[in-house]
Amino acid sequence: MESSPKTESEHILIVDDEAVIREVLTDFLEENGDFCYVASNADEALGSLTENPITLVISDIKMLGMDGIELMKVAKQSFPDLDFMIMTGYAADYTYTNIINAGAADFMIKPFKLEELKAKMARIRRERRLLIDLKEGNAALELAMEKANLMSIKAETANLELDQIFDRSTSGIWVIDSQFEILRMNRTLSDLSGKGKGKVRGLKCYDVFPISLCGSRDCPLTRIMNGDGFFECDMEKRDPEGPRISFLLTATSFFGLDGELMGIVSEFKDITSRRQAEVALEKANRELRRLSVLDDLTQVANRRRFDETLNEEWQRLCRNRAPLSLIFCDIDYFKLYNDTYGHQAGDDCLRAVADTISVNCQRPGDFVARYGGEEFIVILPNTEAEGAVHLAEDIREEIERLKIPHMRSQVSRYITLSLGVSSVFPSADIIPESLVGVADKALYEAKNQGRNRTVLKVADNEGMP
Repeated sequence: MESSPKTESEHILIVDDEAVIREVLTDFLEENGDFCYVASNADEALGSLTENPITLVISDIKMLGMDGIELMKVAKQSFPDLDFMIMTGYAADYTYTNIINAGAADFMIKPFKLEELKAKMARIRRERRLLIDLKEGNAALELAMEKANLMSIKAETANLELDQIFDRSTSGIWVIDSQFEILRMNRTLSDLSGKGKGKVRGLKCYDVFPISLCGSRDCPLTRIMNGDGFFECDMEKRDPEGPRISFLLTATSFFGLDGELMGIVSEFKDITSRRQAEVALEKANRELRRLSVLDDLTQVANRRRFDETLNEEWQRLCRNRAPLSLIFCDIDYFKLYNDTYGHQAGDDCLRAVADTISVNCQRPGDFVARYGGEEFIVILPNTEAEGAVHLAEDIREEIERLKIPHMRSQVSRYITLSLGVSSVFPSADIIPESLVGVADKALYEAKNQGRNRTVLKVADNEGMP
C-alpha cells in the first residue's frame, strides 16, 4: 500500500472496542483535517484496509479476537508501508521497546492527552516524509554509482544523506567547536538567524545567533565542555520584527575520531505554537473553573460552590471552635413580580438583589450564593447570631432603598426580602446541612409573620442531627 506523506491530511483507521474512544479520537483528528475510519475489532479493520486509502492505524492492543499486535503483523503482510500507532491501558503488560520492535511507529499509554497524540502523529509524518526524500535521494545516487568506485560512492551517499537530514530538519541545528566557532549550521537555523545562505563557518556562535545564556555559566557549550553530557532548556528570542519565538534548546557533545571531546551539536526546536496553545488552554481552563462555580444570571456563587464552601468552612471552624452563621434570603412574592413585569424584569431584579447582598457582605470570608430561584444564602464565618441579624437587617433595608416597584406585593409597593438567620458553633457531631435547615425554618417563620422581616433561630447543637 502506498502512503501519501506529502499531503497534510492523514487517512486514519481507529481500531478500538470502546465506542467512546473511537468517537473522541475521530472528533479530534477530523478537527485537525484528517479523514477517519473506525473499526471495533481486527476483522473489521482488515476489511476497511482493503477498501480505503489508509495511511495510519491507531489501534488498541486488547480486543476480542485478534489483538492489536497480531492485527499489525497481519496488516503489514499486505501493506508493508502502513504506519501503526499502538495504544493500551495496560501499561504493566507491555513495554515501549516490545511494541516498537513488533513494528509499531509509536506507542501510547491510556489515558493520554490528545496533544500528545497530535505530536506523535506529526513525528510519524515527518519521518515518513524523510524516508521518501531519502529514497528519492538514493535513487539519484544509484546513477552516480555507475561512474565511481564503491568506496567513493559509499562516502558520497553518507554525506548526501547527512546533508538531507541536516538541512531538511524543521528544527535549527548547528555544530560548534570548543572555541565557539561554527562548524556547520543548517538552513532552518540560518533563516532564523537572518544569515540566509551567507557563509557562517568559522564565525563565533554568539555573534551569529546570540541567546540569553551566552557568556554565562549556563552556556550550553560551557556546560558540556565542563562535563555535562546533555543540556536542555526553554528559551525565547525576539524576532527582528517584534514577536517572541519560543524554543526548546537541546545540546549534546560530539567527539573526534580519537574520542576527544570536540564541542556540541545544538538543536533549536520552535515551540511557539505549543506555548501559545498552552497559554490559551490555561486561560480557558481558568475561565471554565470560574464559570463552573458561578450562577450564570447573577454572577454570585452557584449552589454547587455553596455546598463546597459550607463544608470547607465547617471543617475549619470545627478546628478553630469559632461560630458560623447563615442568612437565608427570599424575595417576597417574586412569582407575582415575574407574572406582572415579565421574566426580563425578573432577571434584572435578581441581579440587583444579588449585587446589593454582595455589596453588604465585604468582610474576608463572607460568601454569597444563589441557592435557587429567588433564594439567596450568605455564609458568615466567625460570626455570632447578633452580628448575623444586624447584617441581615442591613441587607433588608438596602433592598427597600432600591425601590424596585412591585404593584402586586402584599407587604410593600416595592421589592422586599424575608430573611432567616441561624447560628451555631460547628462540631464534628453534626452535619453542615443541619444549619441550612434551621435557617430555612427561620425564613419560613419570617414569611408567616408577614414577610419583609428577619427572624433568628439559634441552632441547638444537642438537637441538630
